This record gives sequence, C-alpha cells and structure tokens, in this order.
Amino acid sequence: NRFLGVEVYKKTLGIVGLGKIGSHFAAAAKAMGMKLLAYDPFISAERAEQLGCRLVELELLMRESDYITLHIPKTPETLHLINAEVLSKMNPTARIINCARGGIIDEAALAE
Repeated sequence: NRFLGVEVYKKTLGIVGLGKIGSHFAAAAKAMGMKLLAYDPFISAERAEQLGCRLVELELLMRESDYITLHIPKTPETLHLINAEVLSKMNPTARIINCARGGIIDEAALAE
C-alpha cells in the first residue's frame, strides 16, 4: 500500500549537532524507540548520554545510521562537512534529513 509509512522503532538515528534543536530531535526520536548516535565535537560524552545518545565520530555515525539529521550552523568549518568522502562512508540505505543551512552538504557530491 503506497500510504504505509516506514517503521522507525529500533532504527538508528545519527544526529549531527546536539545543540538546542538537535537535543529536542533526540528526545522525540528516543520517545519513538530509536537508537541514537551523535556527532558533536563541542559536547561531552556525558552530556550526550544524558540525552540518550552515544557520542561517536562522524565516520561511524554515517556507517551505522539508518537516518541522519543535521542540526549545525553554517560556518567556514562546517561548509561541505558532508562531502564526497563522508558520503562514501554512509550506509547505502540511509536517508539524510538536512535541518541545517544549505552548504553543509556538498550537493554535487550528494547527486553523484
């Protein structure tokens, strides 16, 4: 049936950026029974654990996540953070949800 959704229970969500919005996203995903991975170089593993997330490196997050959400500001450091090299590590069936600014994902690399 084309109107059936996708079950996210027990799926893995990778959250890039655990600031205010990423933290709220984590709480909602946790309530739906998702496993949570997070990449954020500015928070501690203890803070991530409080949010129900396991803090990991970006490469591991890309490889193990079924869904990946981006919640980071656009800065010179984050411009094209998700580039061809990072995308090559991604689980081939994963979906990326960009809740951040344009420019975080290298769209040319994504199109390939």
